[in-house]
Amino acid sequence: MAFTVLHTADWHLGVRLRELDREAEYTAFLAWLIGVAENEAADLLVVAGDVFESANPPQSAFKMWYDFLAALRQRCPQCAVVAVAGNHDSPHVLESASAVLAGMGVFIIGEMPEDAARCVRVYTDKSGKQALALAAVPFLRDRDLRSGSVDFSAETIQTHLREGIRACYDAAGAALAAHRSAGLAIMATGHLTVAGGSVSESERDIHVGNLGAVSAEIFGTGFDYVALGHLHRPQRAGSDAVRYSGSPVALSFSEWKDVKEIRVLTFENGALKATRGLPVPVTRPLLRVQASVEMLEAEILMMPLPESPLPAWLEVTVSPTAEPAAVLAECIRKALTGRRAELLALRRTGAATGTASAASAELHELKPAEVFESLLNAGPLPGAERASLRLTFSQLLDQHSAA
Repeated sequence: MAFTVLHTADWHLGVRLRELDREAEYTAFLAWLIGVAENEAADLLVVAGDVFESANPPQSAFKMWYDFLAALRQRCPQCAVVAVAGNHDSPHVLESASAVLAGMGVFIIGEMPEDAARCVRVYTDKSGKQALALAAVPFLRDRDLRSGSVDFSAETIQTHLREGIRACYDAAGAALAAHRSAGLAIMATGHLTVAGGSVSESERDIHVGNLGAVSAEIFGTGFDYVALGHLHRPQRAGSDAVRYSGSPVALSFSEWKDVKEIRVLTFENGALKATRGLPVPVTRPLLRVQASVEMLEAEILMMPLPESPLPAWLEVTVSPTAEPAAVLAECIRKALTGRRAELLALRRTGAATGTASAASAELHELKPAEVFESLLNAGPLPGAERASLRLTFSQLLDQHSAA
């Protein structure tokens, strides 16, 4: 009998875009996801990290999470849930209601236990036969993978992180070995960066300066499927059996062309039989337009607007001009009259590079690393000192994110 798994990740409940909440988009996604679980007769839903946008999410995000789990239980009582912490989540916050949720078939892992067997769960198919064994591996934080020392070089840190990640998945594979011998399908989760993946502007570097990026071979050959989170674009990570589902909602304008999806996995007779992407309906499109000041109004008027329940949000980038921002914004709003789109961001390109200038962005739009890099470039520094400062800043940022 087939066993069906829905692979999702990077929900980021509570996220905002330029201080605007996105609750309506997530309400629509979660309602759709329950419908998918029902239609697919799903046996298991996996959330591979970053359930929440922040370590201390707003109460509205908690309510959305718990309301979803309750509705899923009511509509699809056969569908269990596995959720692991990502780099945005607080492990303790995510695990705070784990004992209660366990009674609803929800298994939560915030931190990797010392005994890898404690992150393993076995699931039965609809006939009651054991079908799948899963190792729920969360985001592996820097402190979980190596002993700190301020004297470590970037190369040493990178080696320790990668060795620690490999050891973790080796331990998870060993904990699953008996289930493999018994003929069950074997699966793991992960929240990390596989080198070579396509990134967007909305991911936060993980580990120290993203030194923990690994190759897909680190998972070995013991898993039938590895459900990954962290990168927000859906993509393979070496093979169809190691994949990022991507985020269900575009989290930045850099993802405006991405087709968001969840993965539907079918296991049968102890093996992965099929995997396919199921596109997530777009509730509110994010759109980008780049134009000269002379062609700005015409480009906006010609911009195709996809049909959607909510008006599109628009980011406009204008080539170098002396026109004040207020004049440009008024021109854009005039062109948008009667159209289901709202201007959310106005940028200017750098004259030399043709790329959006960080100087033209508002402070809240920039990541901490971008602000630091801008300050670092403001004055002359020797290369070695520059590299040392980058590493120190990355360590501090990593410690702050893990707090």
